[in-house]
Amino acid sequence: MNCIIIDDDSTIRLQIREFCKLIGDINVLEEFSNPLEAFSFLKNHEIDLLFLDVNLPNLSGIDFINNYNINSKIIMITADASHAATVFGNNLIVDYITKPITLTRFVVAINKLNQKKKEEDKNNNETANEKSLFVTVDKKLIRIHYNEIDFVEANGDYVNFYLDKKTICVYSTLKKVKNKIQNHNFIQVHRSYIVNTNKIDEIEDTTIVIKNKTIPVSRIQRPVLLEKLNLL
Repeated sequence: MNCIIIDDDSTIRLQIREFCKLIGDINVLEEFSNPLEAFSFLKNHEIDLLFLDVNLPNLSGIDFINNYNINSKIIMITADASHAATVFGNNLIVDYITKPITLTRFVVAINKLNQKKKEEDKNNNETANEKSLFVTVDKKLIRIHYNEIDFVEANGDYVNFYLDKKTICVYSTLKKVKNKIQNHNFIQVHRSYIVNTNKIDEIEDTTIVIKNKTIPVSRIQRPVLLEKLNLL
């Protein structure tokens, strides 16, 4: 995993770097004494783990977490254990190590990190399994995962599921599909179409494009669709 170190004590930074080498699977990309410089680095680089000192110049470690969008796991480093209660409510914070740091305590923190990642991976897999539905085709039940669906089109007494690599025709109505897919990524944009917003390539006035397929958008649904999108 890739990490960075933010600590104004060069001895601590060197110690953490050496401990990471001993453990073997932690790659230190960069180290910083100034949290503002670290923020500039994080805007252009993705990391898995942040070693963060609480008492930093210009900006405390706690303020750094509260004011910037940090996506990585965090192991806090400080000489003052009284801060622990302040930051442990944050789900990104895995552990809180007080100085001086020992290898034994460092390994405990990394083990907590690995355990947390395993639990999250397990939960993500279980959630992914739940995000699907079964449809009847030729007297067989076929599982369709939500993330496979580009869009669903009404076709008389049937609906067509346009998936990543194929199209499945099912005897049903668009209303039933809408009620079944309880997922915020899906929206009915027209009386005949439900789309996966993650699959939209282009939007222009009253149409959207998904994989070269132009889909109409009703003027009533257009503002609802735009509200769901991550617009810049």
